[in-house]
Amino acid sequence: MRKDGIGLTPAAIFEYTQEQRKGDARRKLTPREVFERFIPWQTRICQRGLVNFMSMRYSSDELVDHFNEHARQPGKRAPMPVRGKRLDGHPLILLWRKSDGTTAVLNIVEEDARNIGSVTWKGLEFLNADDSWREERLKPVRRASRNRVTAKVHASAVRAESIRAGNEMGGLEGVTAKSAQANAEAKQNARRGAAQADA
Repeated sequence: MRKDGIGLTPAAIFEYTQEQRKGDARRKLTPREVFERFIPWQTRICQRGLVNFMSMRYSSDELVDHFNEHARQPGKRAPMPVRGKRLDGHPLILLWRKSDGTTAVLNIVEEDARNIGSVTWKGLEFLNADDSWREERLKPVRRASRNRVTAKVHASAVRAESIRAGNEMGGLEGVTAKSAQANAEAKQNARRGAAQADA
């Protein structure tokens, strides 16, 4: 198909395959039938009769009834999967495939329809990407734990400790500054006395 210059859109693929057919085998499909045939189904989970598809909620009376029947089943219920797909260029409706193989239309929830206005599916992708970027940017910064120190602060504490250990006056101990100096002087005198006794 690439050699023949055929595009990769569902409509172009369909037209190319129809041209290969002879006589009555050629069938003119409506745009909806083309979308139905070539766009893949995607599985979503139905919650309370709503299906979330690209951050938008879709529902119908038939889906709500189907969900209520599923919820009435005795015992532990598994989530209810729903297979849906985009139907045309605008995100106002979804096509829903029921368990018996028939299809029905799901409409976007009114609140979400007002929220996005009249955009295409690609525009909705951009809106979702923009929303996630803004949420990430506006999310409050996580505060560091007070029980932890950075590597820089730890290195300076280790350096100060080693300086104190090497300094004779580094081991100051006492209730006040004068008593700490007196204790340090007494320790220093004891060390000098021990050194003189050994000599």
